[in-house]
This record gives sequence, C-alpha cells and structure tokens, in this order.
Amino acid sequence: MLIKAIKEGFLYILSGNILVKAISMISGIIIVRIIDKNDYAYYSYALNLYSYIDLVAGLGLASALLKYAATGENVQKDKTYFVYAGKMGTAIQFICSIALCTAVSFIRIPFPQARTYIYALVFMPSLAYFLSTVQMYLRGQQLYKQYAATGLLQVVIVCLIGSLLSFKFNATGLVAGRYIAVIISISYGIKVLMPNLRTVKITILGKKEIRLFWEMAISLMLAELFSSIMPANETFLINNLIKDEVVTANFRVAGLIPQQLILVTGSIAIFYFSKIAQIKDRSIAFSQIVRIAILNFCIVFFITVVGIVMSPWIIRILYGEKYMDAVFISNRLWIMRFINVAFRMIPMNFLPAIGETKFNSVCSFFSCIIHIVVDYFCILHFGINGVAYATIVVYVLSSIAFWVYLYYACKIKKINMENC
Repeated sequence: MLIKAIKEGFLYILSGNILVKAISMISGIIIVRIIDKNDYAYYSYALNLYSYIDLVAGLGLASALLKYAATGENVQKDKTYFVYAGKMGTAIQFICSIALCTAVSFIRIPFPQARTYIYALVFMPSLAYFLSTVQMYLRGQQLYKQYAATGLLQVVIVCLIGSLLSFKFNATGLVAGRYIAVIISISYGIKVLMPNLRTVKITILGKKEIRLFWEMAISLMLAELFSSIMPANETFLINNLIKDEVVTANFRVAGLIPQQLILVTGSIAIFYFSKIAQIKDRSIAFSQIVRIAILNFCIVFFITVVGIVMSPWIIRILYGEKYMDAVFISNRLWIMRFINVAFRMIPMNFLPAIGETKFNSVCSFFSCIIHIVVDYFCILHFGINGVAYATIVVYVLSSIAFWVYLYYACKIKKINMENC
C-alpha cells in the first residue's frame, strides 16, 4: 500500500510539507535577525490579530470544496463549487479584515504603531484564503505535485524576497514579500488549473445544494476551530497555574519535535482524502480507511520510538545543555502526539470524505471543553506532566468516539439509508 502511494505521488505531499515547515523556520530565524525588534513586535501584533480572522477561514468553504470537488462525478459542478467557494469565502475574509481595521481605528490597542501593519495587511486574509481554495481544488483533482508546489513556492518567496526587502524597508518589506509570495502562488495554481477550467462551463447551484454546501463548510470550520484551541488551552493553563518561566520554556522546547508527527499523518490524509471521497459504497470506504489507519500507525509508531530514543541527543544538539531537563516531558509529549496522529486524526479527517461533518464539530467542541477541565485538575495534581496525562485522556476518548461513529456511519447508517 505504501509503495503504491509513493508511486502515485505521496512523497510530493510529504516532502512538500516537510520543506514548507523547514523553510518557514529558517525564514523566521533570518527575518528576526534582520528586522528592528520594535517593528517586529508591531508586525507580530498585527499578525496575531489577523490570526483570528484566519480561524474563520471563509466559514470553511474551502474545506467543504475538497469534498465536493473530489468526487469526480461532474466537472461542471466541480468548477461551480470552486468559483462559489472562491467568491464567497474571499468576500467573507475581506469583510472581516475591514471590520478589524475599523475596530483598531477607534479602539485603544497596546501598540498604536501596529495600526500601520494592520492596515497594510488588510488584503492578506482574502488572498491567503483564495490560495487555500486553489490548493483544495488541486487536491480534489489529485494534482498532488502541483498542490505541494504552491505551498513550497509561497514559503520560498517569503524567505527570499521578504528577507531582501526587509533589509531595505524593515517589517514593511516583509509585508510586501508576503503579498508577492501569495500572488505568485495563486497565479501558478490558476495556470495549472486553467486548461481544464477554460473548457468547462459553470452551472447553477440549487438552493438545497447551496444549503448542504454551507452546512458542511460551517461544520468543518467549527471542528477545526475547537481542535486548534486545545493546544492554546495547554499553554494558557501552564502559564497561569504553574507560573514558572523555566517550566514554560521546557514545555515549549519539549513539544517542538513531537508535534511534527502531524506532518506525516496530515500528508497521508491529504493524499487519500479524494480517493475515499470517490468511493460510493461506505462499507468499502470503511475498509480502505482501516487499511490507511494501519499504514499510518506503523509509520508514526516507528518515528515515535526513534524520537523517544533520540530525544536526549536531539535536544542537546538543537537547544543545548540548558534544556536537557526537557527530555522527561518530551517523552510524554511524544506519546501524547502519537495517540493523536495514530488513532484520532484518521477517522476525524475521513468522516468529511464520506459526507459526515456534523459529528466532527460536536465531538471537537466537547473534547475542547473536557480538555480544559481535565487539564486544569491534572496540572494542579501532577504539574507539567499533567498536560500530557490530560490530553492523552481526551485523545483516547475522542478517538473511540470518532471510530465508533465512523463505523456507525459506514455500516449501520448505510443499512438504514438503504432500507428507507
């Protein structure tokens, strides 16, 4: 199964994701050294505000497009959903950006100098969202090499052009570099898609089709939102309950490498999503998802074992002797991340592929709430180790819930639908 996936382009996705992450880290190091510290603080503050708009993500329309454009049943409908998601999502992001700019114009903010960067970045959420829409369409069409290229192209341009412009124009040059990078990446993606898009006419979506499209989009957005909040909860509780700078620093360093496991499982989900979406028989889809889960388990288990064994050397080489006391918590975080990617992420990522999205948002919401409560008590009783214990509990419970519902949706619900 792995050999077949490699032949069909899986390595393009995996290597692309790894390179994007690596170049982003290098770019961050270079840019921090170039830009004036105060200007970088203002720029970072502006990015932080826009990160909340990024969570809106066009109300999830780009994510929903992946399911609707991956079936391959009707190329006209595929293009229609692509255009609809592109227009509506981009408009939503722009409205949110204008609202933010208006708000900071009248509300006092900690860094008034950041307003310049907030205004300058007003178009970035819309462009970033549209690039995401293009990437989702590329994935839906199984153009994995081109999909990986768009992401890689963006970070390389930000690193090169952003760094060069920063020498001359400080953080303003970095803003310009980000715009240039996203526009070039969009242009490349559109150029790849244009031969097919040009020959296909747009159809009219019915009210029911639009309603179902929106339902899936909002469900996916909420699921992603609540899943993204969980890591933020961990850091917030550590900072406010333990209140120890050394512990906070150790936790940050200890988790940097283990959290990269998500690159592997994420790449597997990206590669197989459209293939599962094209399977009409849910029983067959379930069997394929189980096979994918086994493949994913074997890969991430091997990486986790190697990571735990190598943690002392990795931390010593990358971060120095002063962080060697982070090894203990690092081993627990390896196990925590392993449970997430090995058991939880596969059913969570493939439920939308078979048309099931509401459960993701509901389960993610309750997982987020339970995580806060369990994390709070575990940190009070076990200190920093309580973070790993609490999150492991939540990941195990939610993994069971996702797999049970996936089985229900593919086996029991399918029978009920056929009998109706």
